[in-house]
Amino acid sequence: IDCALTPTEHSVIYKFKYPKSENAGLVLDAAYSICRHFNNVSELVVTVEQDENGNTVIYGSGEFDSYTEFAPYYQYFYAVVSKKPKRFGTFIGSEIYENKTKLGPIDISHYSDVKGPFTKGIGAFLQFETEKDEEVFFKIGISFKSVQKAKEWLETEITEWDYDAIKQETENIWEAELGKIEISGENVTEEQKRIFYSMLNGCHRNPRDRTGDIAKFGEADYVDDHLTVWDTARSLYPLYTITNPDFVRKTVNSFITRLAVNGCVRDHSHAGFERRLGQGGDYVDNVIVEAYLKNIEGVDWEEAYKVVKDNAENWRNDQPCWRPDGGLPSTYREMGYIPGDTEKRQMCCSRTLEYSYNDYLAAQMAKGLGYKEDYEKYIKRSENWKKIWNPDVESDGFKGYIWPKGINGDWIEKNEFLPNAAFRCASWKPYFYEGSCFEYSFYVPHDIEGLIEKMGGEKLFLERLHYGIEKRTVISIDNQPGMHQAFLPNHTSEPWHTTELVETQLKEFNPDGTPGNDDSGCFCAWYIFATIGIYPAAGQDFYYLTSPKYDKTVFSLDSGKKFVIKAKNLSSQNKYIKEVY
Repeated sequence: IDCALTPTEHSVIYKFKYPKSENAGLVLDAAYSICRHFNNVSELVVTVEQDENGNTVIYGSGEFDSYTEFAPYYQYFYAVVSKKPKRFGTFIGSEIYENKTKLGPIDISHYSDVKGPFTKGIGAFLQFETEKDEEVFFKIGISFKSVQKAKEWLETEITEWDYDAIKQETENIWEAELGKIEISGENVTEEQKRIFYSMLNGCHRNPRDRTGDIAKFGEADYVDDHLTVWDTARSLYPLYTITNPDFVRKTVNSFITRLAVNGCVRDHSHAGFERRLGQGGDYVDNVIVEAYLKNIEGVDWEEAYKVVKDNAENWRNDQPCWRPDGGLPSTYREMGYIPGDTEKRQMCCSRTLEYSYNDYLAAQMAKGLGYKEDYEKYIKRSENWKKIWNPDVESDGFKGYIWPKGINGDWIEKNEFLPNAAFRCASWKPYFYEGSCFEYSFYVPHDIEGLIEKMGGEKLFLERLHYGIEKRTVISIDNQPGMHQAFLPNHTSEPWHTTELVETQLKEFNPDGTPGNDDSGCFCAWYIFATIGIYPAAGQDFYYLTSPKYDKTVFSLDSGKKFVIKAKNLSSQNKYIKEVY
């Protein structure tokens, strides 16, 4: 059997080419894909019937663990088959119910594999008599709102059984999206193009526009599947401010809606719910403030500031958590840092750094909107990073690091978690999140000049950067904590070091993909910026410069204007920036 498929925004059409057969089969397993990860699906319904046009339709829903809030979520589907089956029914594992049109609601947990979370197949089956190379089409719409909405998406987006037309329409959409950035020049190879446009494609997986598909949000702008903003705020959303400003507008508006409906806005959301755990600081602030500073249109900024202020006043929590009582104690807000020697103080150092930057961004927005008292409060809190700078720690030949401090104000001595500054911590562990003390000691995006001074001046600062990046195990481009350091020489009198450091990190990318988990396109976006010659100070309104890898890059903006970067006299040897116009 040959199988082909092509998607639209909320639907997909399949084309099956069968051999000559009296028992050509088609099975819709409504449980497997999601349930292989989450075992506690409490309900599933599947119905098979004929619609008013005589087509066979299959529709239903499942109630799944949201992995976010306290309530599960429903996912609905509506499918249509182009050929009338000679036999149909429903099934659970090996139990077949011929001509039974409705299955459920059932508790799916009773049908799980005892060896793990994989479920037995549950769904509908069809059988046909087919001629040689006969094509049978199957199309399905998906919704988080209702079966009727899934049907509406399907009937709007795939009106006919013309597979090639849908495929061409989808290709045109991708061509337009990828065509927003064009790279060219005699130095541009086919392999460079293949990597570049594969990376640009990777920038459009998550998050997703689900406007009109989550019942509690009505028809308000809604962007979902943030997995998580801790990743995408660093590079993906800064890219969107150039290539997809309308998507940024929808995202910020959906933050406003989530605060009104959900009562908070966390960095991870799915199916309309907020996730309990977070990875770092309150990175939603970074997206909002950058959009504000870069003048994204169509947002009520007073309402958006309420989200930023809610995070500043009610969150900045000591550990990733949910706040069912409307707020939890925050040692950070009380003391200016999160202690590393008290219970449940995960990632105390990295979160203190990230909260300091969140406060700096909150201060910039407060200043712009005229909230003087808020500005003064948050700008003072933005200096909290200095409270965990230990000038006496020596490691890897350098002195002075971000270091965990106890609740009594004393420094925590080296222990099994920190044998040296280059030791990389794992997820949700003391004292840093998915990075090393060495990496995080550079994470002060709002006060690099102050950081340079604490590291002993420009010479030692640059030596430390070269050591960290050129020794891959110290500052690694395979995870978010190692994304920004290569661009920091822009803050010194010798910015050309940026070209060398970025070039070192670019060697980790290849046609097979990114050097680590791409995390919703953030490393793809990093690659786009690093190779065109500009890189965002995410959350702020300026860009770092580095040497482009292409003679010419053209952005075709939504405004109709073009933004062009030309690298004159570029070659592998002639790679340093002399001057910029």
